[in-house]
Amino acid sequence: MFPRLQIIYLILIFGCCSGFTQALPTGLLAKWNKKNASGKTLEDTATVNLLNSIAYSYMQHVSDSANFYAETAIRLSKKIKYPQGQITAYATLSKLNYKKGNYRAALKHNLKLMELSSRFKNNDGLANAHNMLGLVYLTQNKQAEALYELRKAIVYNRMTGNRPRLAANYFNLSLVFHDIKRLDSAIAYAVKCRNASIPIKEYSLIAMSDNRLGDYYHKLGQTSKAIRLFYSVINNSHYQDEWENSFAYTGLAECHFKIKDYNKAVSFAKEGLKRAQQIGTKWDIQKAYKILHESSFALGDYKTAYQSLLKHEHYSDSLDNETRKDEINEIHLRHKEVENKALMRENENVKQSENISQMVTIIVLVISVSLILVVLLITKNLERKKRLNKVLRQRASDITRHNEQMEVQNNILQDQNETKDYLLSIIGHDMRGPLGSIISMWDMFKAGDLDKEEMQFVVTSFFEKVTTTFAMLENILHWAKNQQSGIKPAITQVSLTAIADQVLRVYKNIGIEKNISIVHHSAAESRIEADEDLVRIMIQNIVANAIKFTKEGGNIDIAYQTTADTITITVKDNGIGMSPTTKAMLFQRSGKRISTYGTRNENGTGLGMLLVKTFAEKNNAVVEVDSALGKGSSIMLTFRRVIK
Repeated sequence: MFPRLQIIYLILIFGCCSGFTQALPTGLLAKWNKKNASGKTLEDTATVNLLNSIAYSYMQHVSDSANFYAETAIRLSKKIKYPQGQITAYATLSKLNYKKGNYRAALKHNLKLMELSSRFKNNDGLANAHNMLGLVYLTQNKQAEALYELRKAIVYNRMTGNRPRLAANYFNLSLVFHDIKRLDSAIAYAVKCRNASIPIKEYSLIAMSDNRLGDYYHKLGQTSKAIRLFYSVINNSHYQDEWENSFAYTGLAECHFKIKDYNKAVSFAKEGLKRAQQIGTKWDIQKAYKILHESSFALGDYKTAYQSLLKHEHYSDSLDNETRKDEINEIHLRHKEVENKALMRENENVKQSENISQMVTIIVLVISVSLILVVLLITKNLERKKRLNKVLRQRASDITRHNEQMEVQNNILQDQNETKDYLLSIIGHDMRGPLGSIISMWDMFKAGDLDKEEMQFVVTSFFEKVTTTFAMLENILHWAKNQQSGIKPAITQVSLTAIADQVLRVYKNIGIEKNISIVHHSAAESRIEADEDLVRIMIQNIVANAIKFTKEGGNIDIAYQTTADTITITVKDNGIGMSPTTKAMLFQRSGKRISTYGTRNENGTGLGMLLVKTFAEKNNAVVEVDSALGKGSSIMLTFRRVIK
């Protein structure tokens, strides 16, 4: 147990300021002397607040002057009926006496603090009072009781949103867990305190946390880490305090004793002892004498070791005065009486509220019964009308819903009929023309009347007609199959680049015929999980559309983009592009309402992009379109990659 750190915590939980150790309150005293110079001290809250500020400043230096100013603030607060002034002053007196080791006096002032804070529902005061009880319990090795009181203080500090006090609460919980030998939790709360203090620049809390963490790591055998933490306190440019430096120097002495560097241990122990004696902190003096005794003994300096041992035992005896426990227990019982009285007052208030509520309830019931009799008669007629209206509304709703369903089905049937009629016209007209041309070309082949140049032209035209007609027929057949029974994909691992190469072997000649440059940037790793035939049809339709809507001399670029688990093939052209209206209907409609002629009046079925959308969904792929009228189009297909 280390009550010295508990005392430090007390200072912080009541709102100590960050920065270097404060000087005595000369500025505040100047204000007080100015008020007294006139011979008439103003009896107002501003004067009380000034007295409390002076008392608090003296308390930080453990000066008895704090008693005078705090007690003066209490007398004036009582006179002008200013409870907040009394609460602040009693908190200061409680802290002062605790720091000096006068626990009985500290608890007496704390008792008044709790009484006033409970009466006036002052959460700041209650947080201070419960915190003080927790600290006193720690001096008595009552860790469970200390943990209970400190957690109550945390509750009140969270209610007031006091971040510095919350950070200090975490520090104090670290001390409790250290005392019950739970170093993991002790370290966790010390780190939590440090992390909470950094954003609000509570440098004193940061120094305290570093000191405490150094002590924990020293006990865990992590001496190097402990030494770094102690030095960080001594060399801290933001905050310097003799109390913290005393602890840090003594901690360094313990670390060097552990690694058997006894000369340094003696040197650091003397530095820690000197600072502890300057500020009169018994716990630190006792601790410094202990390590000085052990280090001197290890060096063979038995005289210094013996003298240090005597001093250590002297301070230990003075700190272990058992008579304090009886006095503390007596005052603790009075604290519990205050809490019980507060609970009794709350219960009485609750009972009064319940009695009033019962009377109001009876009156309301009498009035309600009278009204119910009248309302029942009206209600019966209203219920009868409501039932009839409900039946009528339900029937009207059913009719409306049925009509809406009929309208949706009619629209679907109309779209299907229009598409079917359009496809029949394609088969009867658009496909009959290319097939007739193919037959005529075949007759010319058979006749053998063509020279070499004419033969080349006819062969090229023949290939283009056959490819286009086959693509139209294939789209019609796949659309019909999907409409009839649905297509079930056969998912396997396939190469996206290989499929694109297969499609381009067919369509590159058509591009050459239109003097279109088609560039394919192959991807080294392009294996995907998909149905090979459906992927081929998707790429075939996208490439065919790019050729169809790109003018002579244009460019088509096919590239790939990969991520950790996807691959995207992009077919980009600098063709005529699409209007926003056409782009919006691209995947929603089929047939003549979406089909348009190409740059050479090439016709189509209007099914291509609808099939691309349908087949993409069946392969868990995503299709996207980026297009602007007159600027070309980019069609992107994204698939799942196969990761080796």
